[in-house]
Amino acid sequence: LSWESYNGRPKIGFAHVAVSMGRGFPVVPAFNMNAEEMRVNPVYEAWTLLRLDVAYGALLRAAPRPLRSILWQVAFLAWIVVCPLSLPVPVKVTGRIAPAVHVREGETAEELARRVRVSFEALLDASLGERCRHRSYWRGLTQHWDHLAARPKAG
Repeated sequence: LSWESYNGRPKIGFAHVAVSMGRGFPVVPAFNMNAEEMRVNPVYEAWTLLRLDVAYGALLRAAPRPLRSILWQVAFLAWIVVCPLSLPVPVKVTGRIAPAVHVREGETAEELARRVRVSFEALLDASLGERCRHRSYWRGLTQHWDHLAARPKAG
């Protein structure tokens, strides 16, 4: 999870909207556990294994603005072309929701974003553990199998 945009600025647009709604407006940190594990794409996996995603990201950040825009378009086109190669994986997807973070009187967007980030990170740690933030097909599959085994038998 990245809290910075590709140009290095913090992602706080959601906080600007919430602050503009006024005191008491709720921001609810949430995510779907195992959502990324619902499909596997061999091309993406090879790209990631070879750390080409990190290299391409560094290239994007280092490129001058006009070239950066072209590189984003190339990445998006490649994603569209490769996306149909994904294979479904039967994992258990579970929604996780943290308590709402309410906008405080006089709070800036930066302060609210920081509080939401702390709440979201605590939710991730409680759900996945501190060391288990990466994609894990095995974890998703075992949770699915455990869920199936715990269901009551029909008839």
